[in-house]
Amino acid sequence: MKFKLVAFVVVFIMDEAKIAVFAYSEDKFEEKRVKTVKDVLKYKDYKVVWVNIDGIAYLQELKEIFNFHEVAIKSILRAKTRARVSILKDHIFVLLHQVYELKGGLKKERTAVFLKDNFVITMQERPGDVFNTIRESIRHGEGIFRKKRCRLPTLCPSRCNS
Repeated sequence: MKFKLVAFVVVFIMDEAKIAVFAYSEDKFEEKRVKTVKDVLKYKDYKVVWVNIDGIAYLQELKEIFNFHEVAIKSILRAKTRARVSILKDHIFVLLHQVYELKGGLKKERTAVFLKDNFVITMQERPGDVFNTIRESIRHGEGIFRKKRCRLPTLCPSRCNS
């Protein structure tokens, strides 16, 4: 009797990663979809540039353009990384774990947040997240978000240059 080894490969294809830019000041607001991380640099003159990325396809580009620390990048790629906050020389990295109800069950998702200069960069594994309420507030100029600045020196004054 002969046996034939048959291998089954299952490939999970995630939707193409999407990059959304929310660039705002107290009196101005722009919301755009861009194709590359480099495209977000066009908005650097706004008080705050929030870059939201669905998926992890742009990690290498983020690392190269923003000079994010290798340990932060590896933390995102590891499946079993605990939540963390890392205050680094010129940026802050936060890895959050979210649990929420989706289609009648509980789902767990990790969200990465990078803070550097006037950039806030959020990445999550799937579209939709807990930040939708904040985005709506920014779109409509409500609340404090459009009045405040994203200033890294106020977050870690002993480690950052003004």
